Amino acid sequence: MPAIEVPLPVLTRLLPTPRPYRDGAAIRSAAESFWSEPAARQLLPDPTVFDAYQAQRAHEFTLWCYPDLRAERLPLVVAMNEFAYAADFVFDNTDAGEAMMITESRDQCADNGIGAYAEVFADLVHRAQAVLSPRQHERLLSATAAAFECLGSHRDAGVKQRSGQEIHRKHLDAGGTWVAGIIIEMAIGVDMSTHFDRDSLLKEFYRAGYSACLLVNDVFSLRKEYHWDGGLSNTVPALARERGIGLGEAVTTVAQWALEEEQRCYDLRERILSTPAGSDPGVRAFITAVEDFMAGDLLWHRLSPRYHGKEFEYDGTTCGTMVLHPDRTLYRPAEQAIPAAKEMSVEQQ
Repeated sequence: MPAIEVPLPVLTRLLPTPRPYRDGAAIRSAAESFWSEPAARQLLPDPTVFDAYQAQRAHEFTLWCYPDLRAERLPLVVAMNEFAYAADFVFDNTDAGEAMMITESRDQCADNGIGAYAEVFADLVHRAQAVLSPRQHERLLSATAAAFECLGSHRDAGVKQRSGQEIHRKHLDAGGTWVAGIIIEMAIGVDMSTHFDRDSLLKEFYRAGYSACLLVNDVFSLRKEYHWDGGLSNTVPALARERGIGLGEAVTTVAQWALEEEQRCYDLRERILSTPAGSDPGVRAFITAVEDFMAGDLLWHRLSPRYHGKEFEYDGTTCGTMVLHPDRTLYRPAEQAIPAAKEMSVEQQ
């Protein structure tokens, strides 16, 4: 399949400048420690497959998305995120260049169900019980069950008929959305259960922010998903099909959609801060943590070999085009590419 070229659009106007966790070595060490556990290594038992996963540098997601991560909770948060990306690597979004390589592992998982994965994550959930409130633990159990139920399920016979809205809604309503929220709470030591148990503004705020993250993911995961199966689970090709437009225009449409979700998130933020809940230090800390998560997640998508091919190194480009080859992304900067800091400033738009 030939390379395609699509815009590298503006994807934020409001987010803070990303800031990493203060101790990158501790993040790397925790990831190595998780994968040294015998049960974890059985998730990716083939050395070649494991090396391909490691080349994605998944630990950098935790590095950028949780700048205020409490040190005593770092190993657990890293382990949960490593698990999530490993599960996705096997069951879901495989790079075209890795598809044949992991077929045997995929078939083995299909034959045996997801028992090994469920067992490892059950242990992580059990470990989390020690630092979560009883209600947080219940929420985590429920969200985890929902996440495993839909793991890989979007690749069913009817996926080709789904609209972009349907694909996005399915991803947003999946259990993984709410697992991620609880990990944010756990990372900084707050409990938002009272707010999340009702249809509160804070719940809407988080959902809007995560919605923006999912749309950012669709833009940057387009390369590996499009070259693997035509991007069946990606909103970009879905919108291109249903509207009869090119992939470039569809990327621009999804990017605008992401900006609208970001704006909705910040509008809700202002509403929350004007209510009594806005004076709660825990609520304010959670809001800041979600903003940092969104900013870090965007940077992670720009720089990760997971999306752009083995040994990819980010050059800081934020404006121009992306040339999407089957095995790699090339950023082609615009002649007057705007610096990342300016992209994040609403006054510049």
